[in-house]
Formats: sequence, C-alpha cells, structure tokens
Amino acid sequence: MAVEAIDDESPEGRILGTMAKSEVASDVAAGRRSLAEAAALFGEVGRLELSATDLARVSPYDSLPTHEERLCRQVIAWVDYQMFRAGLQPAEVVARLEAELRLLKERGPIRLSATATRVQIEDLLQHARARFAEEKQRRPTRSGPSPATH
Repeated sequence: MAVEAIDDESPEGRILGTMAKSEVASDVAAGRRSLAEAAALFGEVGRLELSATDLARVSPYDSLPTHEERLCRQVIAWVDYQMFRAGLQPAEVVARLEAELRLLKERGPIRLSATATRVQIEDLLQHARARFAEEKQRRPTRSGPSPATH
C-alpha cells in the first residue's frame, strides 16, 4: 500500500508538508536523526506534495551536483532557520551537519533511497496531521458574518 499523497490544495494539505519537514528538522537539530535520513524524508515528503515546487531544485540548491546533496542542503537550511526563529544559536548544529555532509560526500555519491521507509513517512505524516488538528482546535473560532456575506 502506497503512502497517501498530500493534497496541498486543501487547507490542511497546504501546511502538512511544512509541519512534517519541521518535525524532521527538529529531530536533526536534537541529534535524533542523521542528515542522510532527514534528506531522504524531505525528498519523500516533497514527492508526496501534489503541486509543490521541488525546493531542492530551486536556487541556491539548483547548482549543486546531485539531488541528494540538494536535499541535504535543504535540511541544513531548515534546521538553521528553525533554530534561529526559536531564538537558539544554530551555528554549532549547522557546523555538525556540514561535517556530516562532508563525510557523506567523501564516501562517494550520497545515497538516500533506502534510508526513508514507508513506515517512517506514514508516522511522520500522522504526527503532522495530529499537530495540525491540535493547532486547529486551539485557534479561536471566528464570530460575525463571513466575508462572503458582504
């Protein structure tokens, strides 16, 4: 059975991929996932987004030699940004990830395909859907007439 695609035309789907990638980036920053595993998950989440642009092919990543390296760079950028937004100092974590990327490249072509399993993707999306539902419940309901009635 295939993992269900993310309908990024729906309100839920628009942020589901972002939430999944955010969870992966948090795990990488905390040392719970390797860079290669995170890059494989980013690639799979991106593949499941029906109309999403492949950010691993967009500048500044498009000049990198392989799709796998572009995904690794994308993970590093997400971790850097996420930590910065949280008021944390990302320099040490980014340096660790850069060193991990150097090691991956020294071993030859970066291989990600066997790293992300269907179960990991399903769990990641299930967590993202649960977080989305929790955040949706916490939002205050709108009162008054809807914009369509004016």
